Amino acid sequence: MRLRGTDPTRLNVTVNGVSMNNPDSHSVYWYDTPDLVSAVGSIQVQRGAGISTNGTGAFGGAVNMSTDALQTEFGGDASLSYGSYNTNKQAVHISSGLMGGHWTLDARLTHIGSEGYIDRGATDLKSYMFQAGYYNGNTISSCSRSAARPKRASPTRARRKRRCVSTAGGSTPRACTTPRTDRTPIII
Repeated sequence: MRLRGTDPTRLNVTVNGVSMNNPDSHSVYWYDTPDLVSAVGSIQVQRGAGISTNGTGAFGGAVNMSTDALQTEFGGDASLSYGSYNTNKQAVHISSGLMGGHWTLDARLTHIGSEGYIDRGATDLKSYMFQAGYYNGNTISSCSRSAARPKRASPTRARRKRRCVSTAGGSTPRACTTPRTDRTPIII
């Protein structure tokens, strides 16, 4: 992501006021936050220097995201998506609604997987987000926890199509071979 032509290390990115920037490089590794967008309720983009409350890294600007408001009614949703290159996404979200007149809980589980469109580009992403809130008159206190477990699938784990040649008279395969997918030369 670039803003005003500056590189990503010059942007300040926050979720609910907590910085997502790496303390060493000041980059944001979006790969480590799969399906964050499903939990975001609003995004505010501010361009220009000097607007950050989280350090001097916001020369290009700031991106402030807030998670969706906690639900006061019981409910939930589920979604399944499928695309090219065996890309798939499964997500489940459930909300407890208001319990005891004060407490509410939200939970979201997501899995995103893909074989990738390039060799050794497979991915397997799992994430969760948990939020708890307390309502008392005009005061709302909330706490959220999210984590992800990104994992790139190794080339040996990636599913490969097998070519089978059957005999002329029967349906039993005579020879099965796995096509070679690593024909790209490696230059060091």
